[in-house]
Amino acid sequence: MVRGARVGVGRRVIGLAADTLGLFFGVAMGLEKLAAGAVQDHAYIWRSAVAACCLVGVFVFYCRAHRGAFREAPRPTRAMVVAGVLAAAAVGLNPIGGEFAAIVWSMGAVPYLSRRAAIGFGAVVVLAPITYIGVLSPAGRCPPVFALNFVSMFFWTAVLCGLVLALRWVWRLTLEFDAGQEARARLAVSEERLRFGRDLHDLLGHRLSVIALKSELSAKIGARDPEAAAAEMRDVRSLAKEALTEVRAAVRGYRALDLDEELASVRAVLEAAGVRCTVDAETAGMPDDARTMLAWALREGVTNALKHSSASFCAITIRGGVLEMRNDGVAPADDGDGSGLRGLRERAGAVGGSITAAAAGGEFLLRAAVPA
Repeated sequence: MVRGARVGVGRRVIGLAADTLGLFFGVAMGLEKLAAGAVQDHAYIWRSAVAACCLVGVFVFYCRAHRGAFREAPRPTRAMVVAGVLAAAAVGLNPIGGEFAAIVWSMGAVPYLSRRAAIGFGAVVVLAPITYIGVLSPAGRCPPVFALNFVSMFFWTAVLCGLVLALRWVWRLTLEFDAGQEARARLAVSEERLRFGRDLHDLLGHRLSVIALKSELSAKIGARDPEAAAAEMRDVRSLAKEALTEVRAAVRGYRALDLDEELASVRAVLEAAGVRCTVDAETAGMPDDARTMLAWALREGVTNALKHSSASFCAITIRGGVLEMRNDGVAPADDGDGSGLRGLRERAGAVGGSITAAAAGGEFLLRAAVPA
């Protein structure tokens, strides 16, 4: 859930950056040129006003188009054609400023085009307005003026379309990074399950095989030699008790968490989830029960941080048998009290410790104190 929320935030941030790019470098500059042209020649006021409306319409298409590209939506062919007509109308009504409508249109269309098609459309966007200016004004056909207009249009078209493609590339990297984090977490869980299964197999495989053989032997000789069958069954009982003892010891080993290993594991898990983690711990000389209790508190704390918050940082300190784990991204209504914390309080009470948890100011603080 937290990762999905962060991906959504990333999509909104990149979308806002793309909107700002088109609004500032496309619409604002185009409207400024249209207004300046209308002031210089009052005969073009209405034409500049209509061209400005076309420019705004093309910007609306651009905003919807790049958001659809981030979501891998199908190509909006109809909207692309309508926006292209508006861009052509803006250029036709007033090419001084209206050419930015063509640039904004190409910014919205280029994520859906192949490389060859994008180059062809870019050439049309660059050459059509300056050629049209040359038709309207003989000065536009002058080689220095034509070269200046060509360089200007080529620069704006290449840079702005390139930035849109760069934002889309960053978005794809974000998705790949998020998928990699999820795969890493699933792999860690799978490896732990395989390790536990392998340990159980090593512990029980041989003894259960012997128990099966002795039980089968006892069933075969039970009728003709009851004493031998009873001896075999006593061996079966002894093997079963030994197997049960070994399984209980193994489970206790898994339950008796190591504090230092848990600190390293918690830090790795948090950083893999994109949470900045700082650890300041003094664990030397602590009793085994206290170390195990604080390790369980750490595990519960990281679970809460990942499941019930959108944390961006987590600070862990251990001093004198007191663990404090603080993270941000907590909703104001979240009091942090759940079944996990209730079970943790029971564990702490059994060793003479205490657990407190509270959310305040958008942060959550878990405090575990044990006799040290």
